[in-house]
Amino acid sequence: TSSARHIRLPTPHFAKPKRHRRSGPARMDPTDQSPEEVYSVWALPPEPVRDRLRGLMAGLRAAHGGPPFEPHATVVGAVRMRRPAAIQALRAAAAAADVAPYTARVTGVARGDFFYQCVYLLLEPTP
Repeated sequence: TSSARHIRLPTPHFAKPKRHRRSGPARMDPTDQSPEEVYSVWALPPEPVRDRLRGLMAGLRAAHGGPPFEPHATVVGAVRMRRPAAIQALRAAAAAADVAPYTARVTGVARGDFFYQCVYLLLEPTP
């Protein structure tokens, strides 16, 4: 649509968000005794856009509650594994893919039932 906004998202980075309420099969190294945690890969918008989104999110949080977190686009979400396995998986994926910044167009706003997806923007990559 003509009112769509474009956001340039930098190369995704590995982020450990607050605990998700999700369980699933774990990828385990039998010699690794570190605790399992939930990891996600996020793409962050550039700072000027991130600042605007932070302000908007703070207003919504003040009015409706919810946890503070950084504005982001989830590239891979809620993967449960041990830290060494998570780092190895991210490095292998980054080495295998041509990961680079990209531009995305905001196509709408949606509402979800999942705690971490109360309100979110719908993004569509642009060439």
